[in-house]
Amino acid sequence: MCRPHPTQEGKVIVFLDTEGIDDPEKVDIQEDTWIFLIATLLCNVLVYNTKGVFDASHISKFRFLKVVHSNVTVAKGASEDDSFLDFFFPNLVLVLRDFGLESDISKEVFLEQRLMYKKGKSDSVNKFNEPRRLIRRYFKRRTCFDIPIPCTRPDQLESMPDSKIESDFLQRVNDLHQYLCECSPKKLISGKPVNGRSK
Repeated sequence: MCRPHPTQEGKVIVFLDTEGIDDPEKVDIQEDTWIFLIATLLCNVLVYNTKGVFDASHISKFRFLKVVHSNVTVAKGASEDDSFLDFFFPNLVLVLRDFGLESDISKEVFLEQRLMYKKGKSDSVNKFNEPRRLIRRYFKRRTCFDIPIPCTRPDQLESMPDSKIESDFLQRVNDLHQYLCECSPKKLISGKPVNGRSK
């Protein structure tokens, strides 16, 4: 879906919606991994939205990033060091729907607490730490937004006037919208923004 940029004249925002990681209806889960990886490399902001808290089951889905180092190259003869990928990876925005953070914790602190490692060398500790390490490695710029429930009767949301929607919900959605509009565009390795022109 393409829409004119709301604050930058002459610019267009492209929204690319993909299926979630590890869709239980899918027979070939590997397909989800490739779709999600391609979407990640194409976008300047990856919005990962989930209902409720960002728990271990959600974090573990980011194991798909294991395929990055062995399957993504920029040029033949590129170094084994994958630090060049830092240039291509987008901002990660975690959106927690129908969820409110405790008032005494910031969204940045909340996300970093979720990504903390366990100490130890056991297989279970390594399995716990792996997706957290991958998220930290590839998404250097990350934040989260908690979006509370929009109203007490979600089943009536589509026919409900804006005046009946919870003000806190509208404010958080506006904050998210503003953040996304202020993010830098995807850039070529030359440093020029991607403009979509064929020449």
